[in-house]
Amino acid sequence: MKSNLFRAANLLAQAGTWFGVAILLAALSPALAGTFGKVVSIGGQGADLALDESRGVLYVANFTANRIEVVSIADGSVQTSLNVASQPSSLALSPDRRFLVVTHFGNFAAPNAPRNALTLIDLTTSGRQTFALALPPLGVAFGNDGLALVVTTGEFLLFDPVLGTVQALDTVANVSAKTLPQPANNYPPQIVAASIVASGDGRRIFGVTDTILFTYEVDGRRLWGTGYTSSPPLGPRAISAPADGSYYLAGWAMFDNRGLLAQFPDPAGTLNVGRSEEH
Repeated sequence: MKSNLFRAANLLAQAGTWFGVAILLAALSPALAGTFGKVVSIGGQGADLALDESRGVLYVANFTANRIEVVSIADGSVQTSLNVASQPSSLALSPDRRFLVVTHFGNFAAPNAPRNALTLIDLTTSGRQTFALALPPLGVAFGNDGLALVVTTGEFLLFDPVLGTVQALDTVANVSAKTLPQPANNYPPQIVAASIVASGDGRRIFGVTDTILFTYEVDGRRLWGTGYTSSPPLGPRAISAPADGSYYLAGWAMFDNRGLLAQFPDPAGTLNVGRSEEH
């Protein structure tokens, strides 16, 4: 998956482990193994990554094998595998490095029952809890308050890993209704894809979906969005932010609170890959 390869390179480069970059790129895409890096098989399809510098590992959501792979950034070996609920699709590490939150995209069609959920893993005790979600989760990121923002197809949720509680922050329909420019009357009340990232200081969380860009200010719990149309499609796979959260990159364009700052000239769809966290 190109999006995971791009994010892996950025995450590991920040840790100063270029050898680890080569190893993980090969691990997530065997097709590249012949020309770059050492092959480390994870036995499935990687859907998301989270870097834990304090432990020297990378957590990889293995979507098809229903596992979280714990990969050493020193030598690229899979140290252990954590079995979780089906289809882990995104994950995030808490600021204190105690909790790993994993979302599960289980939007199965009838007659199968939906299995949308999130799993909380306490990395200090190895304890695990799974919480059912009403709608399919699309992304998760932690703010500096220790709460995880979970984006689903129809809601924005706040998850408290200490208390194990989920609080509704807002709906996609409500945020969409307040966007500028105003959306058309037939604007969809749900989103189908999203990618989100927290700034390095954890004070802001940015997101790009198939129809809106959004910003969440952690301190005041303020959430707002901006509707957009784009050709080629702007997202939702690529998003990154600097340490202070003063701007963010989404797809091939740069934004701040005032709007569009810059963009690639004559953008092509090939630029619309990857996700990076700048700390």
